[in-house]
Amino acid sequence: MLRSNDVVDELPGGALLARWDIVDGHPRCLAGPYSIVDTPTDILEAQRAANAVVRARLAAVEAYEEAKRVVARGKGVDGYDAATATVSEASELTHAYAHVRLGRPQEPAPEEEPSPEWVAYQRACAVIALNDVQ
Repeated sequence: MLRSNDVVDELPGGALLARWDIVDGHPRCLAGPYSIVDTPTDILEAQRAANAVVRARLAAVEAYEEAKRVVARGKGVDGYDAATATVSEASELTHAYAHVRLGRPQEPAPEEEPSPEWVAYQRACAVIALNDVQ
């Protein structure tokens, strides 16, 4: 799985600028890269800024996920207090991305009542859609 530190701007060789996005809580390059030589500077700078947002968003989610693992081990574990603070102070958007990264639950059939997992997943997707500007 790609992590925030894998989200680099320039691709190997240095001639192309990656165009990162977040899909289902994971970094992806859905659009082709920009040619650094042929693309206007303002577009390249805007893309670098967008890539930085993706890196920061993923780093926050990764820190939250790691903090949850530490908290799950229980009191007395090194870093427990700091991890508890990280979990409790995480933004709604960070919580939503972490939830979506767990995977998409099975969608209910039209005649079925949605499961609590499906409802929680849909809520997380709605939070991302309403709060994440890309």
